[in-house]
Amino acid sequence: MFTFIRRCMHNSMCDLPVQHVNSHTSWTSREISKRMVSDVVIQENYEILDVIGQGGFGKVYKVRYLPTEALYAYKLISYANETSEVQVLIESEIKLTRHLSHPNIIKFHHVYHSEERKEYHIIMDLCEGGDLRQFIDRRQRMQTPLEEELIWLYMGQILLALAYLHCPFKSGIQQHGRIIHRDIKPANIFIKGNNALIVGDLGICKDIGRHSSTDATIGTPAYMAPEVLMNVKEGYNEKSDIWSLGLIIYELCTFEKLVSGATVADAIESIEYINFPIIIEGYSLDLVEVINGMIDPNIITRFSAHDLLAHPRLCPYIKRLLGPSATIATFTYGGDSVPDKYNYCGRLHAGDQQKLGGIPNSIKSDTSYSASLVSATLMAQGTVAARLFNHTPLMIAAETGDFYGVEAHKGAYSRSMNARGYTALMLAVEQGHMRCVKSLLSVEAGHKGNDGTTALIIALTRGFTDIAKLLLPLEAAIKTYDGRTPLMVAIERHNSTLVKPLAKYSAGEQLADGTTALMVAVQLSDIVSVKTLAKVESGLATDKGKTALMLASEQGNVSICKLLAKREVRMQAHDGTTALMIAIERGYEEIVSLLYKSEKDICRDDNTTPYQLAMKTNRRDIIQIFTSRKDDTLVIPKRIEEKVTELQEHRT
Repeated sequence: MFTFIRRCMHNSMCDLPVQHVNSHTSWTSREISKRMVSDVVIQENYEILDVIGQGGFGKVYKVRYLPTEALYAYKLISYANETSEVQVLIESEIKLTRHLSHPNIIKFHHVYHSEERKEYHIIMDLCEGGDLRQFIDRRQRMQTPLEEELIWLYMGQILLALAYLHCPFKSGIQQHGRIIHRDIKPANIFIKGNNALIVGDLGICKDIGRHSSTDATIGTPAYMAPEVLMNVKEGYNEKSDIWSLGLIIYELCTFEKLVSGATVADAIESIEYINFPIIIEGYSLDLVEVINGMIDPNIITRFSAHDLLAHPRLCPYIKRLLGPSATIATFTYGGDSVPDKYNYCGRLHAGDQQKLGGIPNSIKSDTSYSASLVSATLMAQGTVAARLFNHTPLMIAAETGDFYGVEAHKGAYSRSMNARGYTALMLAVEQGHMRCVKSLLSVEAGHKGNDGTTALIIALTRGFTDIAKLLLPLEAAIKTYDGRTPLMVAIERHNSTLVKPLAKYSAGEQLADGTTALMVAVQLSDIVSVKTLAKVESGLATDKGKTALMLASEQGNVSICKLLAKREVRMQAHDGTTALMIAIERGYEEIVSLLYKSEKDICRDDNTTPYQLAMKTNRRDIIQIFTSRKDDTLVIPKRIEEKVTELQEHRT
């Protein structure tokens, strides 16, 4: 859509739907105009209205899409003077954002890459309300406290986005596991209008995949969790984002920062002076309790996004946003299951809530008084976390690794579930407490949580192979809600040691789109798993007719093609495409040579032949495979034969 005059083009992001435009590109309804105004690229379907932002990498413009009058933001990112590390960071943000699909996460509608100008041009959501940093500063100047209803609504939307990021299984995205944002702060949360919030700036997001933590200290110090600031051995996990959110909610209530400091050292010192639990006057005990649960210095007992979304005070807002039939799976998986538009309007009347107030200034700072006051008040209200989130004594013992506590409470509380639908066994697996897992195995194995996971899948996702081996005989056949088997999860998490034993239980199972575990292994270039599964899953195809061999051909993986060729040659996709045709179009000469003899005579449904495709490539090495071999079965269209004969006669 945007025009760049170029003499060469190279696709450096082949797995990302980014358009690389050159001067020879032919356009129809989205034809590009070549008018340049300073550094703004004008496209005939867009009208630039205003400059709405400028940062270190470039400018952001407000634009109107003329055919529909819809408004968007146009972001111009220049990396001409940046280091290779920064370029990788920019590219990773674009790739990740394009893959994600959730109404509370910034959406890139179109991305255009000019390699010659070293620029990305992005059409994205327009958030005319600015960001939460501007919103908080504006309300602070007005000295008008926020209504608690609005705070719950804002919290719910951010939690929906985080729950989606933190879920290891996202609709339509196989390559990403749990994703932590790592820089949740007011300036990275945008107001789209009508109280709709959008989480943006995914530039330093981390896909923690099969691991439970990461070790890079990245983010904004004043919003970093203690475990991040201290760079503890275990690093941090998705609950580090929850700490950051807790600080934001505190700031929405008080217009003050709980933690200050521009450096890591300053932020650590600031946290050391916090008197826990936090007291906030003028807001309900439920809200105060939730904030304290989010800024719990202990990452193990800190609430997760899924814990918080099950809170009785948040549930009505979630139902209002997603609809009365909303489930945890709805906002976890994202994709088509989440509505494009929420219902942000209307008010909820949950009844009067007792508020914290009337605390004398002279004793507000007294740590012991504050702690006893909040504890006593919360206990009197009966809203302690153990009851709200259905955490039984057994669950608390399992989560903290208290083996003797597990043994003591197992008889009375086994098979109980918390708000996430998790059992004590699943919580023990999450934290890798082997002794607790062994104790609970016989009484709680086989259960599936609200998000569709089992204890085995949790173990595989977290990378706890020894625990997974214990659970394998009991849960290997249980699939997630989107149809993933533990076998597929093991391959996704690069746990090839468990592929063979898991294959006995679920080899041959397919997702809704027809994907098999073998295909997952091919996409990840996992040759060990391919060898294991080739005998039992070869011959299966996706809903478009693609086989594992075709996927290997797409990737140019010669070794895997050799493994699968004898089992899947001559299979065709629904349009007649073969693995040979894919290799020809992708320019993989070695694979073309491998498959030539077996598939050279197969045509597509439109009668396109491998020979025709080879001629279109202008690749001498590939064309030579077809022209240098004497073979009567080679399919050459008649008109091409006639043309070749004519040329030969002319030369004679």
